[in-house]
Amino acid sequence: MLQTNILMEIPFLLVVVCMFTTIFSSIGCGFMRYVAIKKSVFMDIPTARSLHEQPMPRAGGAPMAVASIIAITILGVIRPHLLPQQWLMVIGIGGSAVAWVGWLDDKSSLPAKTRFAIHLLAAAWAVNWLIPQEPFAHKLMGGLWIAWSINFYNFMDGIDGLAGAEAVIIALGAGYISGRLGLQGSLTVGWVIAAAALGFLFWNWPPAKIFMGDAGSGFLGYAFGCLAIGSGTGWNGGFYTYLLLLALFWFDATFTLAKRIIRKERFWEAHKQHLYQQAVQKGFTHHEITLTFVTLNMILFIAAAIMAGIGIR
Repeated sequence: MLQTNILMEIPFLLVVVCMFTTIFSSIGCGFMRYVAIKKSVFMDIPTARSLHEQPMPRAGGAPMAVASIIAITILGVIRPHLLPQQWLMVIGIGGSAVAWVGWLDDKSSLPAKTRFAIHLLAAAWAVNWLIPQEPFAHKLMGGLWIAWSINFYNFMDGIDGLAGAEAVIIALGAGYISGRLGLQGSLTVGWVIAAAALGFLFWNWPPAKIFMGDAGSGFLGYAFGCLAIGSGTGWNGGFYTYLLLLALFWFDATFTLAKRIIRKERFWEAHKQHLYQQAVQKGFTHHEITLTFVTLNMILFIAAAIMAGIGIR
């Protein structure tokens, strides 16, 4: 019986670009760490709300975001059948804006309202490219989802390896589901992001040598938020698939935010009340918590794939 080689459906160029994206991201993180330590810039100084005890270089996610944007731009320009124009515009321009404002915040803290204004503009840009024919109410909900994705991913970037490892698992899983459903653009974006996050994770795996910073976490949240509304509809590889894949992050962030609002706390300020932060305070190591999240997300991937109609055979 003739067997179909499903690997033939994955373009070789995409594999090569992903490999170089990982290398570029990793070298960039190493360079950022060297510059931060040598010039005493981009250093995260421990405070009462921190979960680390020594000053640590941050903004390691900036090279990861740059690597992703460059790779996606190259693929979008030379192979538009792999990456339709809307993804080039959404990630290339909107993603750059989110990463840039995160970089400025890593360099010298920006007011929350300034950051959020850029997030909203980037979200509006994305929905008008990804779902241009949808009613205004759907666009509004999609834009708010993307803005919230940017922020909840930032909130969850608080311990070694967590945000980076989750990015690899979520992007790989989402890319596979997209590929099985024939969503080439989503597959390309997902796997490029996974490759870039892997390069960063080399430096961030517990014990971390550099932190992601807002440039990286904001970019990842934006990209995943856009993929959720731009990758099909309903259960068929679209919003609900990403809602499940991102469940550990958005649930922890949303639950903690709601709790702080109910308590009438200054919810926009840094704190140590997230569930993963409480786990650290109870004695669990960063390594243990990160591996637990990764394991749970593997299970969520299986559930998401089945939900999207991909059977086990």
